[in-house]
Amino acid sequence: MIAITGGIGAGKSYVSNIFEENGIPVFNTDNCAKELMNSDPKIIYEFKRIFGESIYHYDFQEIFGESVCVNCELDRKALGDIIFYDKQKKLQLEALVHPAVTKAFMDWKYDKIYKENYPFVMIENAILTSSNSYKLFEYAILVEAPLEVRKERIMARPGMTQEKMEMIMGQQDDPRDVFLKLMEANISVGKIFNDGQIDVESQVLNTIATFEYRFKNNY
Repeated sequence: MIAITGGIGAGKSYVSNIFEENGIPVFNTDNCAKELMNSDPKIIYEFKRIFGESIYHYDFQEIFGESVCVNCELDRKALGDIIFYDKQKKLQLEALVHPAVTKAFMDWKYDKIYKENYPFVMIENAILTSSNSYKLFEYAILVEAPLEVRKERIMARPGMTQEKMEMIMGQQDDPRDVFLKLMEANISVGKIFNDGQIDVESQVLNTIATFEYRFKNNY
């Protein structure tokens, strides 16, 4: 198992997509969390208790003369507005969602490696160190980009403001601290530079070749 991490705007998803295009399965923690928050009964129940019933929208359909709920959709904007300023509620969310995402990843990993015979799998995780998920891994890839490039990418996102960007970046671990924390935990860390100029695909292909050789020779 290999983790892909990096600060917001570094281009983790772009790098992950290239790995997938070259035959390496990548588990996206953000996508998994979104799915679980709309489907896991325990999470839905606790979210409504913590954030209020209105945090979900419901679609109803008439079936055999009865109104039946056919879709439960989390109001992600409302949720984001709450946890952006309320640290306690953010911690409550993380305590519910992170373990569920980890379990989903481990189940997915088992299928990919033991049933589909992939040599290794990857996980894209923006909060690898702050969530303590890094303790599951021996290997990690840190995606890096210059700070100004990252800021430019972040500001291009819909609805982004300077204040919001600064707050998001302030809440995330600094990439240098992430690197040191991973190294201190004896995790082998590689880097992929995604500054918009250095070729990313060649770095990905070299990384794949390196890990295939490592795992084939058991080191």
